[in-house]
Amino acid sequence: MSADGLLDSPHGIVRRKGTLFVANQVGSVIRVELGNGEQTMISLGDVGGRFVSANGIALEPSSILVTDLFIRAVIRVDPETGDQDFLSVRGLLSGPMDFLREDENHVIIPDYFDGTIVRVDLTTGDQTIAHAIPGDGLYGIAREPSGTYVVGDRGGDRIYRVDLAAGTHEVLSEGGLLVNSSGIAVVPEWAELIPALGRGALAGLAACLLLAGAIAVGGRP
Repeated sequence: MSADGLLDSPHGIVRRKGTLFVANQVGSVIRVELGNGEQTMISLGDVGGRFVSANGIALEPSSILVTDLFIRAVIRVDPETGDQDFLSVRGLLSGPMDFLREDENHVIIPDYFDGTIVRVDLTTGDQTIAHAIPGDGLYGIAREPSGTYVVGDRGGDRIYRVDLAAGTHEVLSEGGLLVNSSGIAVVPEWAELIPALGRGALAGLAACLLLAGAIAVGGRP
């Protein structure tokens, strides 16, 4: 589909129709056309005030949201101009990596270093702790149809179900094949996952663990 070129440590990835948007951990956001694999640099960070480690990525109607692990920030990127707008910086964010849009004005971020799930108001930049899980290494979050969330714990090799409304969490799976898990998604059925992975799906199951046909977890060495 697309290899090498501008892709240098691709981290987060989202899709809009026939286009992928990729957060490069080295500090850039790349657009990849699915039809021909063409890559375009959307926004490039530098140490002088712009992001240096793009990790998580999410789409808004007309912009892109990115988390930066080193600056500890949530940043809005204009996909046309590459301009960056820092929405929320530092504070409760000690290790922002993967994240989700909770609603139109908020994102929720599992913090890698302190075991908290931080809610950020995209309008004001205010940060609050939505939930806390003992330990560290939270990495990967996905929303279930019921409104709960599944969260990966790379440090403890666990998958949690988190109910933010009730303020509770439970361990869904632990140990076994879960080693350094770093990405997580909720899929309704096996049949919907296999086409997305392609013909190499069965060979790739060592890097993609299915739990009860509902949760897919990616691992990194």
